[in-house]
Amino acid sequence: MQNFLAYVIPILSVFLSYLCGRLQSSASQKKDAIRKRYESFYVPFISLLYRGRADLIPYSQHGMEGRGQFMDLIFENIQYIDEQTQSILLDFYTANLDFLEYDDGTPGYEDAPVRADRLFEQITEHVLLESAKLSKELHLPQIGAAFCSVRRTTK
Repeated sequence: MQNFLAYVIPILSVFLSYLCGRLQSSASQKKDAIRKRYESFYVPFISLLYRGRADLIPYSQHGMEGRGQFMDLIFENIQYIDEQTQSILLDFYTANLDFLEYDDGTPGYEDAPVRADRLFEQITEHVLLESAKLSKELHLPQIGAAFCSVRRTTK
């Protein structure tokens, strides 16, 4: 029995060490992916909200450059965006194309600013919720908390 245990214990310990290493590596990769999502899309998006005072100024009043910054950020980082937000993006893109027609004075696009504002509000809400979740997983401060409290008081 001692000879058996002398072989089994080292083999078992190597196996358990390997298993723990794999589990730690997997958890580390998952955390790195979460951090990449958070830093590549959610932090810059919320930063644009702060700089553009999106709590006071509707999306439609940001001007072409301001709206373009949001559009570029969203569509250049689409791979990091949660599925709920992604489900709105085609409508948001279409609303922005319609907004360009509205800016050019094309008849029939009078509702484009309202649609763009509504869809941007939905995207912002999803981004703030996902950002809060990701920041909690990463043990970081919730940088969108100021917008969440403003949104609660204005609704």
